[in-house]
Amino acid sequence: MSSSSSNAAARFFVGVRYDQQSKYELMHQLGRGAYGEVWSAKAQPENAEQELKLADSRVAIKKIQNCFCQATEAKRILRELRILRHLSHPNVIKIRDVLRPQSEGSFSDLWVVFDFVDLDLRKLIASPQSISVAHVQWIAHQMLVGLKYLHSAHVLHRDLKPANVLLSERCDVKLCDFGLARVVEEEDWALNEQRLHAGPALIRQTSSGYIRPPAMTRQMTSHVVTRWYRAPELILLQRYTTAIDVWSFACIFAELLTMLPEASLDRRERCALFPGRSCLPLSPLDEELGSSPNLDQLNVIFSVIGTPTGPLGWIDLKEMREHVASLSPVPRQPLQELCPAAPPSAIALLDCILRFDPSRRCSLDDALAHPFFDGMQRRASMQLAAQPVDVATIDFEKAELRVPAIRRLIVQEIQHYATRAEAASAATDMDAPRAAAVSAKRKLPDGQGGGGEVLSKAAKRAAAEASSSTPATAKVDGADGSERAAADGVRAAAA
Repeated sequence: MSSSSSNAAARFFVGVRYDQQSKYELMHQLGRGAYGEVWSAKAQPENAEQELKLADSRVAIKKIQNCFCQATEAKRILRELRILRHLSHPNVIKIRDVLRPQSEGSFSDLWVVFDFVDLDLRKLIASPQSISVAHVQWIAHQMLVGLKYLHSAHVLHRDLKPANVLLSERCDVKLCDFGLARVVEEEDWALNEQRLHAGPALIRQTSSGYIRPPAMTRQMTSHVVTRWYRAPELILLQRYTTAIDVWSFACIFAELLTMLPEASLDRRERCALFPGRSCLPLSPLDEELGSSPNLDQLNVIFSVIGTPTGPLGWIDLKEMREHVASLSPVPRQPLQELCPAAPPSAIALLDCILRFDPSRRCSLDDALAHPFFDGMQRRASMQLAAQPVDVATIDFEKAELRVPAIRRLIVQEIQHYATRAEAASAATDMDAPRAAAVSAKRKLPDGQGGGGEVLSKAAKRAAAEASSSTPATAKVDGADGSERAAADGVRAAAA
């Protein structure tokens, strides 16, 4: 590390207790932005036994600066800390530690230690790299498995987009950024599941007789999910279900299909499936970008899936129902024309998810069982949550808390994570190296070794270059107020 880097590293830890600083050796800066900065680091073993257990000692440490300037942002940080503390799954990012500040009563910055992951899908899509159908299957399937786990824990992600899907060099996926996630009441979830699976037969993606799940009884905020990946029911201010995460998955899945070499697309020709510039009624038209009603996010969606031809009774708000009914009819586009290199089974999966009415949308279970994933791991062997996350975990959501109260709750989270980190450090079992050995043997379904060749050092360098040149897929993304997130810096890990 150069002297300038050493100085930067020293500045990075200003405000952290010294005994906490010594736990990690900073390596190099991964990213910097309005939120703060992120460094890669190595966990430092305290003894030889711990050194053996640290099969992969790499971590990413995010310093969130001025995290108490706004109560909304502070709540978002608290929400992620709370929810991730109750989740544990290979396809969900893990917070390993939260470093203790020197003064718990007056600190303004927060240091969160995450799993180290090489890069995110946004950077991969923006790079010149192409991927095979097998890689699309592998990545997409892991995304669904991660969502299945979240939903089994009664957690809705609500902000799924390429930048929130981390990807290791071996193509292992981790979902991240839970700052907008929600834990759903047990009774609401039970009612939703009961109605969803009612009827003489299970819902299949090939069936035309879908049963509409009821909206959850607890109305949730709707200005969520970066607009390109936002489900129609969110745009229309409707109460929503797990179907919003499935819609977002499909939008990302479509972008992955543009990376197939047969598509012959330059990296700058790859774009989001629904790249709207505004989101009526949630955000005004952007006159500076030359937006028009035709670029309204809902109209962009209808330009692909067609305007609805079925009943609109599921839209509760009269003004929203009238808005949709007033739109000029637009036919549904053949999805094969948008993703010409995609195999028919991939197009069929897209087609059964991209439905305006969430009740007619392919369910998560049906997506996992879809023929596109034939040969992949099935539901029977998937890891589900041992129990749902207790809604009391986010009881602070119901209160109008001021910053001092949020600070006290975050201090409690720091203490929880410190206790967990100390317990992990004191453990004597050898599960970690055995797990690492098993992971090293994982293969892609086509027999290729984990996909490391796809995310080679050259590809990661290209991804880093692409991120600095503002690719087309990210131009409007940053305009949304939800862009600042507790894990943004970790997602910058691209060598």
